[in-house]
Amino acid sequence: MEDHPPGRELRYCPYFQATLELIGRRWTGSILRALCMRAMRFSEISREIPGLSHRLLAERLKELEGAGLVERSHDIQDLVYRLTSPGYDLESLFREVDRWNERWVGAEGAEGR
Repeated sequence: MEDHPPGRELRYCPYFQATLELIGRRWTGSILRALCMRAMRFSEISREIPGLSHRLLAERLKELEGAGLVERSHDIQDLVYRLTSPGYDLESLFREVDRWNERWVGAEGAEGR
């Protein structure tokens, strides 16, 4: 196993743990990732993420609003959900996870193990 570069100790951090617990909840990352594309109505988010129940989607959106990552607003006639600035800041994290998945989880990465 590789050592971390000098000066880059990764000690326990309660804020890091709290963030992982928030975005790591079932379906939460997929909801945030979908909203990185654009603001969406509830039904659009539901269609974007197959297998996610309406009850759980509503619950997660409420949690994300409470955490300040998502906001609700009226767009012309419809209620839409959009990421707040802190929510959009997670996009780079999702892109890094995508890169990691391509390397280690996806078809090509799985063959290299």
